Amino acid sequence: MRGDKFAYVEGSALHAEILAALHDSCFDVSWSIQEFQDLLTSPGVFALIVQQGTSEPCGLVVFRAASDECEILTIGVLPGWRRHKIAASLLDRIIVQMRDIGVSRVFLEVAKDNEAALKLYQGQGFQEVGRRRKYYKMADGRIDALILAKTIF
Repeated sequence: MRGDKFAYVEGSALHAEILAALHDSCFDVSWSIQEFQDLLTSPGVFALIVQQGTSEPCGLVVFRAASDECEILTIGVLPGWRRHKIAASLLDRIIVQMRDIGVSRVFLEVAKDNEAALKLYQGQGFQEVGRRRKYYKMADGRIDALILAKTIF
């Protein structure tokens, strides 16, 4: 598995402040502490925080499992840690964990112009299964969200 030099912490509502700070550093539009608390007290919602050894956190993922499906709600890596295979490692961990509980498909959405993320997801076997027109608000207008899915067994 990729990213073996990293440690993974299972996140909970108690980690909402850390998750919100990470999210804020990863994205232009971030989620609040309260939004993370609300999410992480919902049934079937999981989070992982990744850090190098015992250092500060450098990435996160939040995902929800329902029946035989999983949706990745957010995944991010701090700018200084990108291109270290952290996001790929997080995806690998989610897929193993979800397969172990009987999930057969994993979904996520991504802005159609996010080339780095699309390359990662397509390299991991995700394929476009839908589109939300003008879903994301950008500085210069709105952009489509691509819905991607991967069958994991």
